Amino acid sequence: MAIVKVWNGARTNRRTIVINKFDDSLTMNNVLEKANEKLEIQGVTIVLESDGTIIDCVAALAEFQSEKFIILQADETYQERDTIASSPPSQLNLPLQDRDQNSSLDSSENSSDSPNSDTDQENRPKTPENVPTAKGAPESVQSSPDLITKTLQSRRIKCWSDFKIPWASFSPEILLKLQQRQRNDDLVVQCIRRVVSEMRYFKTTMNIKVCRPVAQAMVEKFPETFEDRKLDGTRLGNGFSKLADQIMQHNSNLNRPNKRGKSLNKDLGVPPAKRKLLSLLQTGCPNWQPEKHPQGDNEETIEVTRNKLLDYKNTNYNSDELELDFKRTFAAQRFFLNNQTELPTAQDVFISWPIIFDPKYQLQHFAELTSKDPDTIKKNLRVDLEAIIHKGAKDYGVSVEKEASEHEKIITSLKIIFMRFKEPFDYLSRLR
Repeated sequence: MAIVKVWNGARTNRRTIVINKFDDSLTMNNVLEKANEKLEIQGVTIVLESDGTIIDCVAALAEFQSEKFIILQADETYQERDTIASSPPSQLNLPLQDRDQNSSLDSSENSSDSPNSDTDQENRPKTPENVPTAKGAPESVQSSPDLITKTLQSRRIKCWSDFKIPWASFSPEILLKLQQRQRNDDLVVQCIRRVVSEMRYFKTTMNIKVCRPVAQAMVEKFPETFEDRKLDGTRLGNGFSKLADQIMQHNSNLNRPNKRGKSLNKDLGVPPAKRKLLSLLQTGCPNWQPEKHPQGDNEETIEVTRNKLLDYKNTNYNSDELELDFKRTFAAQRFFLNNQTELPTAQDVFISWPIIFDPKYQLQHFAELTSKDPDTIKKNLRVDLEAIIHKGAKDYGVSVEKEASEHEKIITSLKIIFMRFKEPFDYLSRLR
């Protein structure tokens, strides 16, 4: 059991709530309901009181349970303590429409004494509500008087087709960047986190069919930021498939609380009955499943790189950078291939990691797996080539012409290996 401190946005109401257990049965919606009941507000977002970091999953809440949390309503944004202390009492914790009315009254009272009011208007900070948009820019996303009601209603859905992205509940800083057509990985990740957080109020499990319409809606609203594009700037495929994959992957990451970052090997979900067989399969493969991602990387940075590698054939992809990105994602490649809870088909691998089917990177992947350099692997294969072909002719009736090139002999030897392990080589050829 945990006692969690929750405050309202103005820090004028401070209460505690009791959370019996941090497990899969607990949702962020449950936490918000308890906090809202105690604080008598309609909060929609939980942030750390110390720095405003958004808490959008139960795992993060459990990690910071000893901290103080602020419950923000849909028309509120996080403010530092000093900012709160210097704000007029009349402006603290007021709904947005009331603040606007107070502002208009103040301006009308002082209008006769303020000949430069037009200049003051021009010098106002540019927020998502008043920032001018360029010609052809996306329609401005503005907060409305009944924003809280609309946000809460957006979470009361009966099926995924009813889900709408509550853009107005995004922070003003993010909305401003979207309206300015900014495009960078950090902004996309922030928005994905926010969208997934909203989706999880309905269900915490979602497949790619659920994520695609949401990704499509994001691209239609802000194409400059979210559209899938090649390195040369042209549209990639339908423009939203990569984004849909990122949404689904982020949600999958959230569904693995208390394990992420500790050991990828333990996350594989290998049942006890198969562990002995697995140990045999790992023979000769010291890097069957690396324990962690490279230092400085996490699941989100690796996912960004994986999406970048989908376009690995693009001529604008620097070869050295490509080699580095492939090596950085090796642990993630192995986790995808080895994951016993979601065992992938060859088609799944081809969709998520097409680079693995490239002969050059197949060899590099194998080199990482076995800790053997590619030249040694090639040399050993050439040494064993004749023995493999001889065994293929003896056991499977597979023959090769004496005049066949080395490449043809290698292909034949691979077919024999596939036959030995009863794998459909023709399907692999179709994928390539």
